[in-house]
Parts: sequence; C-alpha cells; structure tokens
Amino acid sequence: MKKLISILVFLIMVGHSYAQIRLLEVDPVNDVVTVKNFGGSTVDISSYWFCKRFNYTALNTLIIESGILNLASGATVVLSGVSLNNTSSDLGLYSTTAFADPNAMVDFTQWGAASGFANRESVAVTKGIWDTGDFISGNAPFFYIGDGNQNKLPFWQATLSSEKEITSYSFSEQTGAATINSDNHTVAIEVMFGIDVTDLVATFSLSAGATVSINSTDQLSGVTSNNFTNPVTYTVTAEDGTTMQDWTVTVTVAPNDQADILSFSFSEQTGLATINATTHSVDIEVAQGTDVTALVATFS
Repeated sequence: MKKLISILVFLIMVGHSYAQIRLLEVDPVNDVVTVKNFGGSTVDISSYWFCKRFNYTALNTLIIESGILNLASGATVVLSGVSLNNTSSDLGLYSTTAFADPNAMVDFTQWGAASGFANRESVAVTKGIWDTGDFISGNAPFFYIGDGNQNKLPFWQATLSSEKEITSYSFSEQTGAATINSDNHTVAIEVMFGIDVTDLVATFSLSAGATVSINSTDQLSGVTSNNFTNPVTYTVTAEDGTTMQDWTVTVTVAPNDQADILSFSFSEQTGLATINATTHSVDIEVAQGTDVTALVATFS
C-alpha cells in the first residue's frame, strides 16, 4: 500500500513538473505576450486562450513573432496583437474556454490598479496563484522572474527605468536657481559671498528610482555635506542598477557687493570720524592750522 501511494505521489509530481506553461513577459504598450514552457516535455498550446477584462482571444488567431505554439521544454513563443490595456488590466491564460473554472486557468497576472474593472482575479485567487488586490506597478513590459514553480505578485517585475537625471539641485545659501544642463550633464550654482564652500549640503532630486554617490559614498538629499572648493563629480545610477551617468557640479561664490567705508582717520584729527552708512558720508575734524590740501587718510 505504501509503495502504491509513493508511486501515485511520484506520478503527480512528474505530471505537475510537465505542466508549467507560464506567462513570461507581458507588454501592454505593444500588445505582445511571451509564453514559456518551464516543464519537462512538449506542450501544444494552440488551443489555449487569453482572457483579459472578460475579452477572449484564441492564441492560434494571434501573430506569432517567434517560436511555435507546440512548445518544447524550455521554449518560448512570442505573440502579438493581443490588444491589452496599457494602464490597467488583467491577463489570464486558459487551456479551455471554461474561463470561470480555476482548473482551466493556466496562469494569471494583472497590472495598474483596480479602477473598478471586472476581471478574472477571483478565479486566480481560488486557484491559489494570485492574491486579491495585487497589481504590478511600474513601467511595462512586465516580466515573470520565477522558475516556473512560483506564483503571485512577488515573482512579477516591472521594467526598471534607465533614466539617470539630476532633475533639481539647490543650496539654502544660493543666490539664484541652479543651471542644470542635461546634455552636458552639468550643474552650475552660485552661493552668497562669504559662504564656506568646504561644508555645503545640497538638496536635490533624481530620476525615479535613481541613486547617487560621490567617490562611492552614497548621497542623501538635504543630509550629506561635501567640499565644493573644486567641481564635484556625482555618479547617478538609474533604477535598473546598471545604467550610470557622471554629473559635474560647479559651485561659485558671488563677488563681494559691499561698498562701505568702515573706518577713516587722519593723524591730525581731533576726534573720531563720524561714518554714516546711510548717507554714505564721513565727517572728521582736524587740528587748527592743518594744511587740508595735503592730508593722508588711513581707512578701511
């Protein structure tokens, strides 16, 4: 009896491993879907169907961009013309047209947000391959990143951005807005006269998901201080983790615009000079008999 049970369990496991037909990539922008056979034997999916927002499409009516519908083990087929909603939708893969039957559902995914649309989420939840209210967020295409055995949202990934821009940059001590040049990847900014540029903290924003470092030191907006005596190179790494761009930030100090006389004296004076910064005048008295045609002033 134990031997019979073991044989039955083995057959069930083998059958399961051979039935791993999965959605591999979903591109709603270009209406392209890639299906992969993760199992160990060939599966003919020519009679399979897509169901999206309760609209049905037979796979054998779509354009085959690459591969064939008789999927060998490890093979993929790329299908176009699926007519998917770019913003939010679901997509179920079915082995028959019994679309409300969890046993007929082969795979499922959905993206965007609920937005009140009717879908086959409940079928996927009943089957145990999706959780209620889960949606892929981010940029399309969407990719299945599991090995064929895993299900649900954690095994779906949106396309990570390759954008690597510094979109804003400022100091509290600046004299005006920074000049950001996306073509040359430079930032130029001026700070007030007298500011110590060896210890400045920048506030900045980057492309969504991007990070930035200086000489491998992570930078936090509004937190990390740096010495800007010379131009500083920021390395921006895009959300995808591989695309990088160096940006040069140059800080200049505004010229001194103060034009005051701070002190004024003659050796011949009888008392301190009166300096009026409002009327921009200096009054000073010298001793009786002093030749005022040849006086030498000491001033700052």
